[in-house]
Amino acid sequence: LSHQMYLMSILLYLMSILLYLTGQASATQTFQEEPSDVTVNLGDNVTLPCKVSNRNGEVQWTRDDFGLGIDRQLSGFSRYKMLGRGGADDFSLEIAAVSLEDDARFQCQVGAAGGGVGAIQSANATVTVQLAPDQPVITNGDKLQVMEGSEVEVTCKSFRGKPPAEIKWLDGSNEEIKKDKKKKNIVDETEDIENTKTQNVISTIKLTVTKDQHDTNLTCQASHPTYKEPINAVIHLNVEFKPELKIEHEPEEMKEGDDVKLTCSATANPSRVTFKWYIADILEYDKVTDDDLEDQKSTLEFPGIGKDMNGKVIKCWSSNKIQNKPFESEALHTLNIQYEPKFTKEPKDVSADPGKKITLECEADGNPSPTYTWFRNGDMTKVLDNSSSLAISVSDSTIGSYTCRVTVKGYKEITTTAKVYKFGPPKILETTEKIQMAKIG
Repeated sequence: LSHQMYLMSILLYLMSILLYLTGQASATQTFQEEPSDVTVNLGDNVTLPCKVSNRNGEVQWTRDDFGLGIDRQLSGFSRYKMLGRGGADDFSLEIAAVSLEDDARFQCQVGAAGGGVGAIQSANATVTVQLAPDQPVITNGDKLQVMEGSEVEVTCKSFRGKPPAEIKWLDGSNEEIKKDKKKKNIVDETEDIENTKTQNVISTIKLTVTKDQHDTNLTCQASHPTYKEPINAVIHLNVEFKPELKIEHEPEEMKEGDDVKLTCSATANPSRVTFKWYIADILEYDKVTDDDLEDQKSTLEFPGIGKDMNGKVIKCWSSNKIQNKPFESEALHTLNIQYEPKFTKEPKDVSADPGKKITLECEADGNPSPTYTWFRNGDMTKVLDNSSSLAISVSDSTIGSYTCRVTVKGYKEITTTAKVYKFGPPKILETTEKIQMAKIG
């Protein structure tokens, strides 16, 4: 009997422990779902989840540690309410038409209850409210007139953004202008707007203007998470520069006797330019045609041009005014007049002793430059030399006639011939007369 009573007491003890543990488990409050960080645009709706199991205590939300109340309708906060009804386990917080005051830290809390039920708190959830900034504005205006080579600063501002807009600069080809940390060509700054949690961003670009940037746009491009696509602000560049000159001629290949026309074209801003022509540094008036100052062209004409003009340096001078000051440019062109060859030096007949070295010289004037070819005794298939002079050592095998042929591309060849003789003792080659002998007297 005593043994049975002992077993019974052990059984009762174990049952009491089981009942205690069961009561403790049923009293534990836990979160099925907790809120997490979220980013939302101003004016949108957002829901922060909070679901509780085995809830016994009251549920409330806090915003930056300030309690919002335990009533599901959250009176006093017209845009807030807790979802669910009565004893349901869903206490998610719904925020309508999010404003900047909702940019805060939220927490779902469940209070303690009788029977030793402890309070629980969810993880903190940060609501980040994004506000689209105003459209970017270039403070220099929409046009910038500047002289080539000048260093300018252009500033672009984007106001009241959260977060602030990101700004980049695009050139006239819509290519991004990269930041150079050493040159500090682009400087970005932000300004906090008091009591609004928003910021302005100011971006300033420094650049040295070139004439290639004339009549192009410089673009400030603002990007923001609330933008569907970047928004641009544009300034148009009017770059003033001195004339850039180019000389062209007709015909393309100029030959002696052709009517030749040279045209000097200017690219300039302002576009109104004046011209002058110089031939070998002497100012030329008679051959100039320049009727229209607005067409940025001037012509210089040579009717029936002579070969004496070959190699002459032609200079086109031009000027415009920038900010009431004259700016000058010039371009040079050397005339290349083609003409037929003519001998300036012809080889002469030479007589010399055997073994003596002689030189035959042949020179001609022509354009393009003449080429020379030497032949002997009329054999035009065997070339002796291709220089303007021919060295010969006189012998029986080298005497004879020598021909110098001069060639200029595009013109007829010219030739000249000289003979080389060898000195020696008298020699009767042939006679038909009889020899007669007689005494003196």
